[in-house]
Amino acid sequence: MNMRLKRLQADYERIRLAFGERSPIQIKAVYGNPPEKYHMVYRVKGLALQGGKVAAKSEHQVEINLTAGYPRQAPQCRMLTPVFHPNIAPHAICIGDHWAAAESLADLIVRIGEMISYQSYNTKSPLNGDAARYADTHAKEFPVDATDLSLPDLGAPAPSGGGEAPAALGRCGNCGGSEDVQACPQGHAGCVNCRLDCSSCAAALCVVCGPKTCHACRALLCATCAAACANCGQALCAAHRHSCRAGGETVCGDCAGTCPYCGGEFCLAHFNPGAGACLGCAPPMPAAVKPPLPPPLPAPPPPPPKAAITPVANIASLKLLLACPSCQRQLMVPTALAGRSAMCYFCRTVFQVPRPRPFDS
Repeated sequence: MNMRLKRLQADYERIRLAFGERSPIQIKAVYGNPPEKYHMVYRVKGLALQGGKVAAKSEHQVEINLTAGYPRQAPQCRMLTPVFHPNIAPHAICIGDHWAAAESLADLIVRIGEMISYQSYNTKSPLNGDAARYADTHAKEFPVDATDLSLPDLGAPAPSGGGEAPAALGRCGNCGGSEDVQACPQGHAGCVNCRLDCSSCAAALCVVCGPKTCHACRALLCATCAAACANCGQALCAAHRHSCRAGGETVCGDCAGTCPYCGGEFCLAHFNPGAGACLGCAPPMPAAVKPPLPPPLPAPPPPPPKAAITPVANIASLKLLLACPSCQRQLMVPTALAGRSAMCYFCRTVFQVPRPRPFDS
């Protein structure tokens, strides 16, 4: 049985003993062997919205899910029944800021009950703004239920995150076992089955400390031997660190590249994507050159001059065919008016009728 399963089994045994028939907190259902999900019932007075008004409610149900990262990662908790509380939303109960791997699951279950009964609340960073404003204006009415929910003495101390001496710790902070219990450098108690070693310096680690894992080879590392990638923040061991030639940043293999010109490694901050090289080797980008303007178009040729209309004598009709000098309309003028003034009957312009030229013989 690995360390996580030992922790799950120890949590279940402690919860089963702590919340008996007379406890206001009861186990309704568990899922998994050992359990990884709990369905808990709280028979304590809390608040809920009913018809838009805040009203008291005496029973509440909570789901607690222990993820694959437990106990280093906080359990995922949510209400199955509505609750009006500053730090409780329909999708989550705010416990992450206060979770530590050394805390037992039974302690967390008690803390949720204290939140429901308003023995504990925080209006500075709420999940429910309306409930936070209500709590600030009705602080004198809290707690709505003063029932003592603290755990009974089960004959063994809960896992501790303090710096006690190994002899005083008694039991493993992960699985609750008592075989060869010693303290890690941070003071957490760990049995011989739950202690770990740093793959680099062989320093003692424990699962409560949350050892780091190399992003490349998955080796366990202590805080001293682990380095963080400057770009993505992933932990790295000494064998899988890459150093940027330009700035000296430590990066992982996913965030490092090799310059095709100098062969040095670079990080994303010192990479020229246009040239595909590091900033030191990338040629300067040429300045943008404006294309020359096209030559101007030649001016259009001037229109041909209008040919003057020379009056021609119409011998048959004894009239002159000519154009009005103003509106250019064609007119039939009697030859008798040759050399005299005439008026255009279109634009009323008076003009001198030219004399007809003689015909060539």
